[in-house]
Amino acid sequence: MFIKNKFAGVLCKLIIKAALPFMLITFSLPGFSQTASFTCRSVSVTTIAFRSNSALLLPTAQLQLNVLGDMLRRNISCHVNIFGYASNDKASQQLGSQHIEVVKNYLVRYKRVSINQLIINPILQSKGDPTKVDLITQ
Repeated sequence: MFIKNKFAGVLCKLIIKAALPFMLITFSLPGFSQTASFTCRSVSVTTIAFRSNSALLLPTAQLQLNVLGDMLRRNISCHVNIFGYASNDKASQQLGSQHIEVVKNYLVRYKRVSINQLIINPILQSKGDPTKVDLITQ
């Protein structure tokens, strides 16, 4: 019995740590079986970072998108606004657009999120860090 309780506690901690930036969690242990239900917050912000002058997803960004993608697939009423940033030069604007495309394609192709759940916003010039994309759930 101690082993089952210890395992359940560890599992609960892992799920909560992975999911906190994206969603509210309800976790119950009726008779030592685990069930989790995920709900969309009214507003939750996640920032996906890219290396300077690169449109490749970092491993940490992939982990963030995996958790977000799983939450979106479970909750088809949830939507995410995707915001990219750029400075005023053309190269920065192109890279900002690539960042948005990479995030969108990862969620749609690899996590099988409905394109209807993604709201792509125009590049915001001089409003934020051009190496980041913000995802705001609603």
